Amino acid sequence: MANFDLKDRAAIAGVGNSDFGRRLMRSPIDLASDAIAIALDDAGLARADLDGMIVSFGSPIGADGDTLAQLLGLKLRTYNQTWAHGRFTASCIQWAAMIVNADLANAVACLAAVSFSGLRRPMMGGSGDREGAREAGGGHGEDPVYGMTSPGAGAALVARRYFERYGCSSRELAAVPVAFRKHASMNPGAIMREVFDIDDHQQSRFVCEPLHLLDYCLINDGASCVIVTTAERARNCKKPPVYISGMQGLPGGHDEFIWA
Repeated sequence: MANFDLKDRAAIAGVGNSDFGRRLMRSPIDLASDAIAIALDDAGLARADLDGMIVSFGSPIGADGDTLAQLLGLKLRTYNQTWAHGRFTASCIQWAAMIVNADLANAVACLAAVSFSGLRRPMMGGSGDREGAREAGGGHGEDPVYGMTSPGAGAALVARRYFERYGCSSRELAAVPVAFRKHASMNPGAIMREVFDIDDHQQSRFVCEPLHLLDYCLINDGASCVIVTTAERARNCKKPPVYISGMQGLPGGHDEFIWA
């Protein structure tokens, strides 16, 4: 096992979010540019200070990093891009922590930008769904045979299994979306800000049993950027650094839940 201690040796120096909305009718490049500019300003860094980038989503719903670097005039020493689902975005920050400590870059922008506004076909379920329609070779190519053409359908199976194994109930699970919505109500950038309680959750309709409507999140347009640098450099940035104290691998395989 490699001895590569990264505890508190990298830090988040800046964070930036674009506007968020259901159909903003803005390109992923446009949204990504906003998020990067805001994150750099938050960190007190200039565009020229950015020499690394990791992009979580590319075309057709996201901003391809090579195009973005060219349009923004960035000179990157290190660049990586992955096409994956939402939970894989966290691994971009892990990679960035390793990159800056290996001296492959001084400041890395971890970017996720999505815009569903211009898509002619659905992306997350239903007829013509790009994910569900993969031809066997993809991560979900076999799932449509069983009607699994959306993240919610897969999550419903996992929830049912969790309930059966651990004795949990939908009412207990409701504490999670109730807390999320409470936090959103205090965020002026959030789309859904109306609070609800557990009874409201239980009375909302089932989408894919045992998951209710209020268990689900929106599919919306927007971009977020996190600037990662070494702990030493971060201490000289505009805001107090947020140190990366630990990380965990992202499991995958035939028995792993890989939807979103």
